[in-house]
Amino acid sequence: RKAMAPSRPDDAAGGGSRAGAEDDARIEQFDALVERGMASMAARAWAEAKATFDEALAVDAKLEGPSEISVERADVAYNMACCLAQLGDLAAARRWLRRAALWGVQDVDPANDADLAPLRRADADAWRAALEAFAFLYDDDDDDDD
Repeated sequence: RKAMAPSRPDDAAGGGSRAGAEDDARIEQFDALVERGMASMAARAWAEAKATFDEALAVDAKLEGPSEISVERADVAYNMACCLAQLGDLAAARRWLRRAALWGVQDVDPANDADLAPLRRADADAWRAALEAFAFLYDDDDDDDD
């Protein structure tokens, strides 16, 4: 499970314009949905959490180009993987886990995340393949022989 910080001031247009106010409202709605999804995860209400994260992603709809993906969206993708794993939809969970890695999720440890345990138990080869997208997290810079 990926804890998420509320508020995305770097995405806000601000400035008092109508577009800025709409962006601010969208950001507030996204943050509220994410908080609700996290609360559902904490309560182990996986289906409710997944539905809430789906709604948050719809509010924050963006193209999937690298410059368009927010860190918060990557965090939601990781949490979707956790929810789907707990719900038993392992193929979708693996897709969301890879998406989270591609979108740049940070500060996670999928190899030890209890919410992803169903993925680890189901198919060792598929689990290793899914983790390959997270190799950057496990690269050890201390392996130098110098």
